[in-house]
Amino acid sequence: MGGNDSVALVYQDDDIDSYSSIFNYSVFKPDYADKKRLIKSIKQLNEGENLEEVVNIDEVLSYFVAHNFVVNFDSYTGSMMHNYYLYEDDGQLSMIAWDYNLAFGGFSGGGGGGKDSSSGDSATEAVNYPIDTPLSGAEMEDRPMIGKLLENEEYLERYHELFDEFIANYFESGDFEDEYYRVYNMILEYVAKDPTKFCTLDEFVTGADTLRQFCNLRAESVRGQLNGTIPSTSDGQAEDSSSLIDASFISISDMGSMNAGGGGMGDRGGSGDADSGGESPGEVNAPDENAAPSENDNSGESSDSAERSGNSRSGEFNIDTLSEMLGMDVSELEAMTQDEIRELLQEKINNGELNLSPRGNNVMEEERDMVETYALLGGSVLLLLIGIFAAFLFKRRRK
Repeated sequence: MGGNDSVALVYQDDDIDSYSSIFNYSVFKPDYADKKRLIKSIKQLNEGENLEEVVNIDEVLSYFVAHNFVVNFDSYTGSMMHNYYLYEDDGQLSMIAWDYNLAFGGFSGGGGGGKDSSSGDSATEAVNYPIDTPLSGAEMEDRPMIGKLLENEEYLERYHELFDEFIANYFESGDFEDEYYRVYNMILEYVAKDPTKFCTLDEFVTGADTLRQFCNLRAESVRGQLNGTIPSTSDGQAEDSSSLIDASFISISDMGSMNAGGGGMGDRGGSGDADSGGESPGEVNAPDENAAPSENDNSGESSDSAERSGNSRSGEFNIDTLSEMLGMDVSELEAMTQDEIRELLQEKINNGELNLSPRGNNVMEEERDMVETYALLGGSVLLLLIGIFAAFLFKRRRK
């Protein structure tokens, strides 16, 4: 959905024609009674009374928890007020997620503020975007589906409870990191060999690790906002930004941008060929919390930001995996430098000699069929989004 104030779910009047931007693009064919029932629900939503009658409270709040976490302003919460499905069941409204390719601050340069998406300010703004005023280019009264819910103290408290559950269950538990590395390791060698990818292998590795760091930093900021150590509103952050989480060492544009042209990783170019300058693949293990920063970490980071970044290991190799991939003894590989391993892998890739036999992570054949499709999508961004939404929203629905 997209268009005028009616799509923002702002009540216009009782005239069906005033909501043509909704009805003209409906998936199903509503009759007169359907249309009048929806208009009545929108009116009651804007009045803010007995909201549970016209809004599926828990489903909508759960939607906004996941949605606001990933900072997507090409959406209902941005100036475009589009890219969602409105679901109505007997007068009760809920929202269905759609189109998240510009999430993680990717729309208009992070945080929706028009900053250069390669700047540290853009990343810091997006990571800390306030959960209680999560709009860009609009005021809360302009988006009643979230504005009316969060001005209600009971629903605001429930929203915070759901956010707390989300952060605790998927980030502080370690589940996010486990899933990230599972997916990353599953698809990495396929990305390396995919001749149709829209980015170099190096760009993929950098973009994927930036995604991991962004999500962990975002979780840290949201936890602070829930605990009251970080302001959770735009006004509060404007008054005091001293406690914001520093994300200046990552670049949002590394995850892609609006200038992607063919759907790739921003405007950095690169055909994605094996000899286009990317690093060679190596399975990555979840980092040891006590590990020292690797040689691939940003040398300009402060020790504090380096610790929060998760000590990126995107350039390190799992020797057991390489032994199986290359058909070499572990002792031979251990005697080689990382640069020598990269050169050897690149040579194998160029010559079509890379061994794709089953490896230590026990990827099944049916998974490998799916992997080739996933690689065409450019990496793990869409996969992780699907995992976050599916795990959280469907779990809430079953309760």
